[in-house]
Amino acid sequence: MLDVSIGARGNELLIDGDPKDIATVEDILRDFSELFDEGSTFTDKELKDAFKQIAEDRAYSLKDYFLKARFNPAGKKQVAPKNC
Repeated sequence: MLDVSIGARGNELLIDGDPKDIATVEDILRDFSELFDEGSTFTDKELKDAFKQIAEDRAYSLKDYFLKARFNPAGKKQVAPKNC
């Protein structure tokens, strides 16, 4: 589990807690923003599962979870087209 508290004030996001955990949360938010800008969508359950995985293994990133390990409901690995 990440030992942080997160609050918002206007357009600022305030993160308080253990410095390593703060860095992890910053990485998660950065990855989330990039994935969202690229058109990725997520369910609440997918995000909770990803956050849990990252909290257990800090070497794992949100991008790793959604781009490398994301599976569809049928259990088949999701694939994405390569750039032409």
